[in-house]
Amino acid sequence: GVRKSVDIHSSRVTFDHSSFKTGEETEFSFSLEDLSSGMKITNLDIMHDKPMHVILVRDDLQHFDHIHPVLEDARWVVPYTFLAGGQYRIWVDFISKDMAHIVDFDVLVDGDDAEEQDHLQGLQVEMKREGSTYSFLVYDEEKNPVTLTERFLGAAAHLVTIDTTLQDFGHTHDEDMNGDNILTFTPSFMKSGEH
Repeated sequence: GVRKSVDIHSSRVTFDHSSFKTGEETEFSFSLEDLSSGMKITNLDIMHDKPMHVILVRDDLQHFDHIHPVLEDARWVVPYTFLAGGQYRIWVDFISKDMAHIVDFDVLVDGDDAEEQDHLQGLQVEMKREGSTYSFLVYDEEKNPVTLTERFLGAAAHLVTIDTTLQDFGHTHDEDMNGDNILTFTPSFMKSGEH
């Protein structure tokens, strides 16, 4: 297997995995260690209904996933099947002792692209921009507005912004449940360019 570590503040985040091949389920995990005590960190603050969020993006921004590891034996474990080969960046997002952390790791996935499912299931999404505000309007197949009534992970919706170099990563939310078909975000961008 492969083990990579990153030290942030007073903690170490270690990423363990074996090789990745498209279409084959594999397991990867993250372990968190307090550098001063050497103890494993397993008690994370809940952020948007989960203790840890993991975002995977291929370097051409064509493949994206948002998953949640499960704590097993002091490791945050993810069983996962990649559907497309290529170079990916994996961001790990968590809060420990009231301090937010985002750490990233790069992996190579071998194999060809598999056919992906259509997760929109007939929904259409239209984006509009006004100044620094981005709105996403959700319609059904007949272009009728779809009323949005359910929260997802503690918010009306989540928006992840990533630039084409995979350096600028942002995560913001629409907190309002207005009973309409519009999701609104005001993301902040650290660098210019295509996102």
